[in-house]
Amino acid sequence: MHGAVTSPPKRPDADGRRLIELFDEVDRAVGPAPYGVSPPGGSFGTWRETGGVCDGNKLAAAGIPNVDTCGPVGGELHSEREWVALDSLIDRARRAAMILARHARGTSGLSRFDRLGNNAADG
Repeated sequence: MHGAVTSPPKRPDADGRRLIELFDEVDRAVGPAPYGVSPPGGSFGTWRETGGVCDGNKLAAAGIPNVDTCGPVGGELHSEREWVALDSLIDRARRAAMILARHARGTSGLSRFDRLGNNAADG
């Protein structure tokens, strides 16, 4: 086996922290996620180093804020027994749509991205 570790640590900048706050705001607006999938303590706002690696590490290194584990509820990932709770698809889509709507209105508080959205609307 050969290769190298190519995923830098993911440490949220101001926009990354603001995105975490947006998820908390949506959680408060629509209530706790079903299936007990809200983060421990009911808040996305508690940042914890886990030592894990995901595509989010690469996105953050490129300056794109992101939050991990916001997908549907399921289990036995990447196996022949992988499953998904279908109802969780609706809940997760609703939460994502609320955040995207704030981006589209330029009111997400993610300064770089709100400006991009406003410029696109002007053109």
